[in-house]
Amino acid sequence: MQEERRQLEEGSDVLKTLKAQLDGVEQTIAESQPQLDAATREHSKLEERRTEAERQRGAAEADVAALFPKLEPRAPRPWASTG
Repeated sequence: MQEERRQLEEGSDVLKTLKAQLDGVEQTIAESQPQLDAATREHSKLEERRTEAERQRGAAEADVAALFPKLEPRAPRPWASTG
């Protein structure tokens, strides 16, 4: 009977420790969520700007090609995305 009681108390202590750890992790997640949301919004805005800049670059290159058809195409820039 004593052994069973000791095991129950130890199990209860383990559960309390795990519950405290879980509460800490959930609090950290809740505190981090606004930062994650802001970063996600910023990423979306930058992605839209990048897409628009690529579209404008393509249009400008088409305009140059139409105005100066004999020019050789420019080599791809290493930092430019491939799609």
